[in-house]
Amino acid sequence: MRDAWFTGLFFLSGCLQPNLAYLGESASAGGTGSTTTAGGSIDVEPDTSSTGSTNEPPMGSSSSGTDGDPSGSDEPDATGEPTACVSPPCFDWVRCFDTDAPPSRVAVGDVNGDGRDDVVTLSNAGSQAQVFHATEDGSLIAVSTHAFAADARDVTMMDFDEDGENEFVVAVASVEEIVFVQPESDERKIVSLGEEPSLLRVADANADGVPDLAVGVAGNAGVAWVEGLGGRAFNFGPYAWLNAAPIGMALGSISNDDRPDAVVVTDAMVEIDVLRTLNGPNFADPVGTNMPGTPTGVALADFDGDGELEIAVARTDPNELELFSEQPGLTFSGVETLVLDGVPGAVQVADLDLDGNPEIIVAMRSKAELLVYRGNPNYAHGDPLRLRLPDAGSVVEVGDLNGDGLLDLVAPVEAAAEVCVVLSVPG
Repeated sequence: MRDAWFTGLFFLSGCLQPNLAYLGESASAGGTGSTTTAGGSIDVEPDTSSTGSTNEPPMGSSSSGTDGDPSGSDEPDATGEPTACVSPPCFDWVRCFDTDAPPSRVAVGDVNGDGRDDVVTLSNAGSQAQVFHATEDGSLIAVSTHAFAADARDVTMMDFDEDGENEFVVAVASVEEIVFVQPESDERKIVSLGEEPSLLRVADANADGVPDLAVGVAGNAGVAWVEGLGGRAFNFGPYAWLNAAPIGMALGSISNDDRPDAVVVTDAMVEIDVLRTLNGPNFADPVGTNMPGTPTGVALADFDGDGELEIAVARTDPNELELFSEQPGLTFSGVETLVLDGVPGAVQVADLDLDGNPEIIVAMRSKAELLVYRGNPNYAHGDPLRLRLPDAGSVVEVGDLNGDGLLDLVAPVEAAAEVCVVLSVPG
């Protein structure tokens, strides 16, 4: 397995910062309804000097062969020294690991009970999933490969057999099934849907302590709950129908009743659909909020600390990330727009530096990088940190790979047939 270390990052005192951050002072970072432009970055190519190496450099050391500057940048700072992480979140090296087939999706969770989150990649082209165990330093070790029918579209993790360790679940559209897999034995539980599954999200919908699965389906376009009953048994709920196929879904209590509602964006409708979770669990009919552009991803978080969840949507035409706050009747209005300098993919939110303000992470489809916007409760997000990848990707997930209590980033890079890891480090 090749473990490549990419150096779009500078190192100093155990704290790394992408040298592509802080994109000029001309950006406007205002409050409500403000717009911030991301552009003017320095272009730093990934370092390929460690290609083929199986020996990992120690954390913070250089694998590029440059003198003192592990970034490999052709534009070092004036002193020739690495640039410090000015403020959290801070990151270690970007490390990428070969996959057996080009990964299109990824799931993160502990599958072996060691307290560290592991990784499962899913290849739509290769019709297979690959399981990686995470080590103490956040490296990934491939341990098993699992074949599926064609058109495997999404993967997630959940403890469906209640043994304290996660299994993974795959949505296989060609046979209209979701497949629950025990990674060590490859033992499988299959649930037939009668529709083409495309999205999978996990939450406890009825507060019974057993995880449930929210499933988005293409074709007829809808979402439904698959209720976990314990003992590897499931109950399939009715569909709530949408106007177009879902391409992004986030779960959280929008209606403040402690049930995980669904926020869905679709491939043809320029709107955000909110579906309340009712007893059953079942989804209520969607309530839509119009917006410009074509959505590519959606996430939920309390961005302003008011105890209510807000929505982050990435979109094209124009390329933007917009934050929405709730209005009466489960509708939403925009409060901040961040202009992107490329085509976005999925969006994630996570408190990477543990300051109580969630960061926003955007996978860029047209550029080989992840964007990380520092948490800001005043809807005044500044320019993003930029984490260089070996090629463009459209998905990013979060998890604690090395067990240090900080959430790390995991991004599949389909064109390079690799999965990349970015560890968070203390500031």
